[in-house]
Amino acid sequence: MQVMALQLPNIEENIEPHTLYIVATPIGNLADITLRALYILENVDLIACEDTRRTAPLLRFFGIDKPLISFHSHSGENRFLEIKNQLEIGTVALVSDAGTPCISDPGAELAAYLLESGLSIRPIPGPSAAITALSASGLDTREFTFRGFLGKKGLKNKVSQLMQLRETQIVYEAPQRLVELLRLIADVDPERPITVSRELTKLYEEFYRGSARDAVSYFEQKGVKGEITLIISGNTKNIIYSDEDVLELLKESLAKGKSLSEASKEIASITGLTKKIVYNLGLSMDED
Repeated sequence: MQVMALQLPNIEENIEPHTLYIVATPIGNLADITLRALYILENVDLIACEDTRRTAPLLRFFGIDKPLISFHSHSGENRFLEIKNQLEIGTVALVSDAGTPCISDPGAELAAYLLESGLSIRPIPGPSAAITALSASGLDTREFTFRGFLGKKGLKNKVSQLMQLRETQIVYEAPQRLVELLRLIADVDPERPITVSRELTKLYEEFYRGSARDAVSYFEQKGVKGEITLIISGNTKNIIYSDEDVLELLKESLAKGKSLSEASKEIASITGLTKKIVYNLGLSMDED
């Protein structure tokens, strides 16, 4: 059998001045980097990265030698200004430790800051853990919501809310907290289909597909290591809310500064109750 020679496209493009390039990098397997990403990284003036210790080896592997500066969640105003000043005279690429920058990532704040300053931003697409996990989840992909990390504060209420939604949910979670999150999901609906993806594209990549209840048992026994992306099937049945459940949701919404009317409308959409019922429960809470 004769195999056709690989014809690579001509990827040369003008590197536009005063432009921040948001460059996706591999989430594990280095072969997943795109030719265009390599071209951009090789031709910009400066690379801003979440952790220079993670990005430097990637660049060395592909023979790219460019100045690096760090940009992460603890970067102060001076770093924002430094990148802006660099863009006044040249070009900058932004990369995260892995995947697509600005997705559940402090790069989103930088992008907003630079756009307000009238500077240009161009995306260089590539790997994303959320989309990679979703594509192989076996769950409905027609409608989905990306939640990022849910965090510790108000986690039970957050889980209760997202479990009512009909679209598939995508969540990032730290390995040491996965079992706790799975327990909360199982408390609401033990039979809810979920997919836990671990170490995507890496040597020990794993997909666990099953019910929330079975997932708790599995990961309690096995333990959890590596980076986790959790896919939760959407709600296909009605879940009954008690008055206490609704009041807890109201308290959380009101604590965020919403009016009782706004909070009632939001919670009515989550629970399937009428706004009037939720509002009246809120009034009784005020009286108490």
